[in-house]
Formats: sequence, C-alpha cells, structure tokens
Amino acid sequence: FKNLSADIRKAEATLLHLRWTLAKTQEGEARSALAVATTLVGDRAAAQMAAAREQGIAAHRLPDLRDAEAAAAAAFQRLSIAKTQIEE
Repeated sequence: FKNLSADIRKAEATLLHLRWTLAKTQEGEARSALAVATTLVGDRAAAQMAAAREQGIAAHRLPDLRDAEAAAAAAFQRLSIAKTQIEE
C-alpha cells in the first residue's frame, strides 16, 4: 500500500504539473492575444480620431462650398437664359 500511495501521489503530481504547464502556455497565448488586441484598439482609435478630424474640417468647409455651388448654378442659369435669348 505504501508503494501504491506513493505512485498515486506521483501520478497526481505529474498531472498537476502538466495542468500547470498547460495553464502557463495558455496564459502566454492570452497575453499575446491581449497585446495584439491592444495594438489593434490603439490603431483603430487613431484612425477614428483622424476621421473625426477630417469630418470636422469638411463640415467647416461645407457652407462655403454650398455658397460657391449656388453662385455657379446662378451664373449657369444666367448664361443659359442669355443663350436662349440670343438663339431666338
């Protein structure tokens, strides 16, 4: 029985060591995945900030562009009317 108890303890110790080794491997993989995810989040946050900045700049320029478009449309309309009058 002494040998059997010692063998059981040795098998349990081996099993626990294997589980611990597996857990350490999984921990390393999880840390690596976390590092990749953290980098990705940083990259995406930077891209979002750049997009928000560009959107703000575009929103600021939009009224001037609308005014320029309205002026160009009015000039085109005047030229179209003048052309029609000349052709008549």
